[in-house]
Amino acid sequence: MEDLIGKWSVEKLELLRKYLSAYLRVLTNQPWCRGYEYIDAFAGTGKPKTRDEQKFVDGSPRIALNLSPPFTQYHFIEQTDWRVEKLQRLHKEFPTHNIAIYHGDCNRILREQILPQLPYESQKRCIAFIDPFGMQFEWQTMGNLAAIKTVEIVLTESRIIE
Repeated sequence: MEDLIGKWSVEKLELLRKYLSAYLRVLTNQPWCRGYEYIDAFAGTGKPKTRDEQKFVDGSPRIALNLSPPFTQYHFIEQTDWRVEKLQRLHKEFPTHNIAIYHGDCNRILREQILPQLPYESQKRCIAFIDPFGMQFEWQTMGNLAAIKTVEIVLTESRIIE
């Protein structure tokens, strides 16, 4: 099984790479910042295939992992079993990166497991890439992300063909 993406998604991933690179450049120069984390709420496999050219490209997890300087923590959330299996391979490919892979509903995982680690007082900052391919993301979760005041949100739309 493979994630298939269209031309718009390839362009979106390039914009994400540029934005994350700038985000890291700014935060690594802030002496008060105790860590900068990346959340990918719909991580996919990390290596989707383009529908038109039929070639594999780096998905959002790999884009984030390949940036320098690296994030201090990566949170990849995926609900689909076969996609989680492919994401697990990232541990071997990036052994020096602090990667956490969560299997399940992103709303519950964000509220119960990730956001409690990011209180304002922690002096950590985080960027969350929210790219749902359906109606799986709850507005209550968006409110939770905004309320803790440590997370910058990048909300997009995705169309993955299965």
